[in-house]
Amino acid sequence: IDDVTHSVQEHGRREALLRRLTEGTRAALGNLRAAAQALHQYPAMDPRRRSGLTAVVHDEAERLALQLGDALREPAGQPRAAWPIEDVQAGDLVWALQRTLSAGAGAGADASASAGAGAIACAYDGQGADRWLVVDSHAVVQMLAQLARRLHAALQAQDLALEVMGPPMAPRLDIAWRGTPLEPGVLGEWERTALPLGAPGLSPCVRDVLDRHGAELWSQAADGVNPRHRLCIQFGAAAPTRRLPDQGSPAGGRG
Repeated sequence: IDDVTHSVQEHGRREALLRRLTEGTRAALGNLRAAAQALHQYPAMDPRRRSGLTAVVHDEAERLALQLGDALREPAGQPRAAWPIEDVQAGDLVWALQRTLSAGAGAGADASASAGAGAIACAYDGQGADRWLVVDSHAVVQMLAQLARRLHAALQAQDLALEVMGPPMAPRLDIAWRGTPLEPGVLGEWERTALPLGAPGLSPCVRDVLDRHGAELWSQAADGVNPRHRLCIQFGAAAPTRRLPDQGSPAGGRG
């Protein structure tokens, strides 16, 4: 028996949000339409009345922008709330990422990441393959693939490797490489880049995926202890919803 309490509550919040948006938008659009029609029909109206109608257009447009911004900040108004979350072993996730990178950049990939990028090899030693993550596996794989392609295209990163680090309940995935370190500020730009997920213009960006999973992303330059530069993705601690019989990770048995 599935507990649908959360789904019912989420549906109620969405209905309330839609109702508020509909009511507020209808009034604002009515005022905008009336002001626009008056400005169009009476181009020679006196300056004082024209100024008043122009102020109406400005104020109602600002009100619409604020309403939309408030709606998007509410959890019920965020498309990411509907993303599927499942228990995935780290080895399976890495294996899927390796297959995605070996296939080359797809048609929907970011242009900066896909420019001149074919298949990319990314090594994995199998360590931590049995760690569990609670993630939207498709979104996370697309995010990691885009970051790896960015590293390869922008820095000509060599010897790309994936590592699973951290405690079992909060694993960390690292993309390690040799060569040029990442410049400060570049990672923030990469976080705002859309992923090849969903319809054009509505695709989530890297930061959206990170926020959805309570994850953090940072870069770490090579030092005396770590000879490789690293891009680190720390996932938030979350209890898996279910445990499947461990039949081995595909990544653990593949080269």
